[in-house]
Amino acid sequence: MRIPIVSTSSNFWLPQHRHIAYATTLEGVVVLKCINNARANEIKLLEFLHQTSMPGNHTIPFAPILSTGNDAVISMLYRQPLDECRAISARIAANLGRQLLEAVQFMHACRVAHRDLKPENVIVDLDRLQLFIIDYDLVAASRPS
Repeated sequence: MRIPIVSTSSNFWLPQHRHIAYATTLEGVVVLKCINNARANEIKLLEFLHQTSMPGNHTIPFAPILSTGNDAVISMLYRQPLDECRAISARIAANLGRQLLEAVQFMHACRVAHRDLKPENVIVDLDRLQLFIIDYDLVAASRPS
């Protein structure tokens, strides 16, 4: 999935993180993440998890945008970080909690430990009541014995 960027300097901005940028596209706001090729395993792991067809897969969909000798850039549709959600009902909180447990169970079934699971690495689409896990920088994965 390639996402054409229709950005101008007025709708492309950089937040606090050097390796993250946001852009407005025809699809909506996307997050652009630059991953150093020294950590290219993050992209391979995301591809593996995203292609794994199992219940509880809450891996964020992404698209490769650019690859150079040193870095790769991927894009993901922007979703609200869990730590920024305010005033959600108990029913929605229970639904998101269930999805978070499913996501952890899915990762562990794939022999993956996220190792940085915190509210800002969990994003939600409140319109669709979907939860996604992001930021696999610190992941540890093992092969089946």
